[in-house]
Amino acid sequence: MVKTILITGCSSGFGKEMVNSLLNDGHCVLATMRNAKERANIFSSHENLTILELDVTSQENRKSVLKYIEDNNLKLDVLINNAG
Repeated sequence: MVKTILITGCSSGFGKEMVNSLLNDGHCVLATMRNAKERANIFSSHENLTILELDVTSQENRKSVLKYIEDNNLKLDVLINNAG
């Protein structure tokens, strides 16, 4: 069963590894990280991957991610709060 999964803190370490593993398993992944524009190149292009800017301490960033989810009518199945 394909799940939609949001992961925070994906620019390195466990977050980065989880993104790659979950994509390989066929899931849709919303990978979030600070400075996403500068770091997006750490992942290969993948049709089930969306990279979003998120500093979890920023209310503006959190609202932006929520708006993206709502605007795209996404239903999150899993949240992995990995941010540092």
